[in-house]
Amino acid sequence: MKALRIAAVGVVAILMVMVAIGWHVLARVTALPHPAPVRAPVGVGPLSPERPAPGDARGMTLHLLFTAETTVPYGQFFRGLEGWVGAAALWKGGLQRESFWAPVAVAVVRHPRHGVLLIDTGISREQTHPFRYYSVREGGLNAGIWRDSGNRIAAEGDLVEQLAGLGIAAGDVAHIVLTHLHEDHVGEVLRFPAATVHVSRLEWEDRARVSYEPTFAPAPRWDVFDFEHGALGAFDASHDLFGDRTVLLLPTPGHTMGHSVVSVQLEEGAALVAGDALYTLRHLDPEALASFNYFGPQGLATYQDSVRRIAALARHRPELVLVVPHDPFEYNLVHTRAALADGRLSHEERARLRGEQAKLFDASGRLREAARPRWDEAAERVVAEIP
Repeated sequence: MKALRIAAVGVVAILMVMVAIGWHVLARVTALPHPAPVRAPVGVGPLSPERPAPGDARGMTLHLLFTAETTVPYGQFFRGLEGWVGAAALWKGGLQRESFWAPVAVAVVRHPRHGVLLIDTGISREQTHPFRYYSVREGGLNAGIWRDSGNRIAAEGDLVEQLAGLGIAAGDVAHIVLTHLHEDHVGEVLRFPAATVHVSRLEWEDRARVSYEPTFAPAPRWDVFDFEHGALGAFDASHDLFGDRTVLLLPTPGHTMGHSVVSVQLEEGAALVAGDALYTLRHLDPEALASFNYFGPQGLATYQDSVRRIAALARHRPELVLVVPHDPFEYNLVHTRAALADGRLSHEERARLRGEQAKLFDASGRLREAARPRWDEAAERVVAEIP
């Protein structure tokens, strides 16, 4: 009997410690400061009112490699307007039963003068064993956040293996742009030791919030940048990566403090790689659909502001197509994959992608009701129709 009492006390003590740790993590993740829209630095002139004057983009190519998949709660992607904000978003994410596999894709840019550039690096094979990979001793309490991840490598191989299919060795990668520092975007950074890794200063300075630094911090070459260049369309500031306006980084805070999207000028047209500023193309209407936001209401409002800026830029630049790496629907898995198969975007391919976008939104940019994602209980998966 005494042994049972001792065991019961022990169980209660363990539960109390777990609750205390959980509360500490929640408090840190949701703590101030919250992200806010980025305004242009004083004295900086615009690049142009609506579109960049591109440098010599001859020979520029962009491939999209689907290197992995990760499991996400349905609410994380689609219920930001239904209470998935602040601490509630993290609790609900841990408890929700409905989840699905979302693609993880890496954009590969070949620049004729600056070499190979990766936009994010996806998930590593080590991360497919989260309890083995994420160490509290090495990464602190953030390890517990990422231990709940479900990851798997694509049948086509991991990032390095798929790059080899394009004739690119790991040592050929000269630059990596990280849209943000979440694990499904930084997983393979350390496999490219010759690369300079670029990330916004706001993102770098807030890395302790949810990042697992052992995955990326040991990289030897970092460029922590500010948005010191001028406006581009609806964006008040930008960062011209190579100084030739072929690759422009645009501030889109909200998903994280210093999230960036990447505009890539090609021989024909341009592409905007959205990172997690858009989980799906359908998120382009932030009044109809929003992802979760662990910063709370202010973070959600900032996220919506960033999406409105992306939508305005796309609306005023008909040559621009949106690349949405996590989108689990046809726009990404079928149409974008096909359009970028050769690394180029012809006029016909751009028109096809814009046509797919037009099916989802009305003339005012509102998401059509028939295109709204929903959870299919019988099939146990997320579905979304094309009107």
